[in-house]
Amino acid sequence: MDVWPYLLKWGVPVIVLVVIGSMFLGALGMRFGKYAQGIFWVLWMGICIVFPRIMGAAEDAPNSVFGRFGNTAIDFCKGIPGSIWTAAIAIFSVAAMLGTYRILRKSSI
Repeated sequence: MDVWPYLLKWGVPVIVLVVIGSMFLGALGMRFGKYAQGIFWVLWMGICIVFPRIMGAAEDAPNSVFGRFGNTAIDFCKGIPGSIWTAAIAIFSVAAMLGTYRILRKSSI
């Protein structure tokens, strides 16, 4: 099985998204200090604790509240074509790069 087409189609955009997104979050942390870092921590913990429970409930208990929410999210994500996901990654990456530049150009690093 050849994985290169899959990696080029999804691996490279995801790597770019992660790198640019982390630079942007770092710049926001520098700009807004502990306030922004507290918000990032709450979001990160919410993603790490709530998201796996929702996806697990979507498989194990689809009629529960978390299961219905997870199935709705899965159906929504399946309905969006790959080209739209790629365009959204590209738009977010450009916006995050511009935001990082605007924040870092005024700081004395």
